[in-house]
Amino acid sequence: MRSRVSRWLCARAFSSYLRVWVDIAFTDVIVSAIAIHLVKSKEIEMLTRTPFTDLSARMDGRVVTPADGDWDAIRQVFNLTKDFRPAAMALPLGAADVEAAVGYAAANGLRVAPQATGHNAMPYGDLGDALVVDVRNMQEVSIDIAARRVRVGAGVKWESVTPQLSEHGLAALHGSSPDVGIAGYSLGGGLGWLARKHGLQANAVTAIELVTADGDSTRVDAERQPDLFWALRGGNGNYGVVTALEFEVHPVDELYAGVMFFPFERAAEVLHAWVDLSPTVPEEMMMWAKLMQFPDAPDVPEPVRGRSFPLAFGAFLGGQGEGSAWLAPLRELGPDIDTFAMVPPASLGDMAMDPNDPLPY
Repeated sequence: MRSRVSRWLCARAFSSYLRVWVDIAFTDVIVSAIAIHLVKSKEIEMLTRTPFTDLSARMDGRVVTPADGDWDAIRQVFNLTKDFRPAAMALPLGAADVEAAVGYAAANGLRVAPQATGHNAMPYGDLGDALVVDVRNMQEVSIDIAARRVRVGAGVKWESVTPQLSEHGLAALHGSSPDVGIAGYSLGGGLGWLARKHGLQANAVTAIELVTADGDSTRVDAERQPDLFWALRGGNGNYGVVTALEFEVHPVDELYAGVMFFPFERAAEVLHAWVDLSPTVPEEMMMWAKLMQFPDAPDVPEPVRGRSFPLAFGAFLGGQGEGSAWLAPLRELGPDIDTFAMVPPASLGDMAMDPNDPLPY
C-alpha cells in the first residue's frame, strides 16, 4: 500500500514539477519573443527613420534624402556638371510647408538654400550643411487680363504664362528662355527683350510673399515693409524663401523681331556695325549680338548644324517698315539667314534658341 502511495505521490510531484517547468519555459519563450519583437521594431524604426522624419511629418509635401531612391533625380540641377549634394531637399506644396522647413532648419543648425528650377546653382557651393527648399511644386498661376496683373507661385516658369498673355496682346518682361523660373529671374533683376522701353522685370513686381528667416510668412509691397520689398527686387533669395509674387505686364500692339545669321568670316564687320548702330536706335528697339557655334547634332536644323555664326538679334515695338529701316546697316552686310518678321509676343521666348534640357555647362 505504501509503495503504491509513494509511487502516486512521486508521480504527482513529478507532474507538478513538469507543469511548473513547462510554465516557466513557456513564459520564457513569451518574454523572449516579446524582446525579439521589440528589437526588430527598433531596427525597423532605425531603418525607416531619418533625421528629417520629423520635418516630413509636418509637411504636406515631401522631404527627400540620400536614402530615397529618387534622390539623384531630385537633386539634379540644370548644369549637369554640378554635383548638388545638400543634407536634404524639402519639396513644399505651399507656404505652410516652407514655414515648417525654415523652422526645422533653424532648430537643427542647417542653412537654407531656396531653389525653383535649378538654373544658376553654381554659386551655392558646398551644401552639405544646408536644407534646400525647392519650390518646384508651387505652381499657382492667376492672370487678370483687364488689370494687366499676374500672380504666380514660386515654382512657375515663364512658359506657363507667356503664351496666355500673348493671346491677349500682352507681354511680360521675361528674358531669353521660357524654361527659366519667374521668381528667380525677377529677384535677380531680369533684363529682357523689352527692357529698354519698360525696364527690368524686378521693377514690374508689385508684391512678394515669402517666409523670412524666423519662419513666418509675410507679404511685402511698396506700402508694407517697403525696405524689404526694395531689397528683394535684385537681392535674389538672400532675404527669405519666396512663395509667390505678383507683377505687371504690358500691352504689345505690334512687334517686329528676329535674328540675322551672318557668315563667320564677317564677324568683325557685323560686330562693329552692331556697336555703331546700337546707340542710335530708339528705346522701342532692343538689340543683342553674339558669336555662336551650333553643335553637330541630329536635332539641330541642317542649315546651321555644326557651323559658327555671328548673330544679330532684335525686338522692335513697332511696325515692320520702321523696324526694318533701323536694321538696314546690319542687313546690308548680307546675312545668310534672316528671320525678322511681325510676330506675337510669345515668340520672344524662343528667339535666343536657349536649350530647354539640362546640359553639362
